[in-house]
Amino acid sequence: MKRDRNLHPLSWDHHSALTAIVMVRRQLVSPRPDAPITTLAREFVQFHRDALIPHFRREEEWLLPRLLVHLSPEDIMVARTLRDHIVIHRIVLELDRAVRKDRGVQPLLSELVDRLEEHIRFEERELFVRAEACLPEDELDSLGGLLHGAEQPAVVIPGSDGRPVRPGPPGDLAEA
Repeated sequence: MKRDRNLHPLSWDHHSALTAIVMVRRQLVSPRPDAPITTLAREFVQFHRDALIPHFRREEEWLLPRLLVHLSPEDIMVARTLRDHIVIHRIVLELDRAVRKDRGVQPLLSELVDRLEEHIRFEERELFVRAEACLPEDELDSLGGLLHGAEQPAVVIPGSDGRPVRPGPPGDLAEA
């Protein structure tokens, strides 16, 4: 699906998160002996801090308020986006606690990647399509200026080789 260029940075973040999801699922199915699930979970908690929180903030501070100028304050897509963000934060909090206790990690990690993937698919297929349809071009351009100008921190993809990468176009996770 062709995405408006102004929303590309958000989609690039989604691509990084989907890459992390694939890496985690692979290790949940066939764990590497040198990388216990608790290590993978710890990496995902860090990925949440480094990548997901800044991404959620950009959506909550820059995208959603612009949408609500043109939609009902009770819009279900905006409400779902915020609810999803909170649920993902809650699961990460529980995962972090489980890692510290070294029990119950795998089911929480699995739940987290499932919820995160579902959330990303919703935003890409529904929320962003709605934003492209209802935001006037000048507002999309203003939003794009903020998103393209925002610092894209290098992040370590959970389950990867540990080298930090910067989000970019799909297939182009550039080493930092």
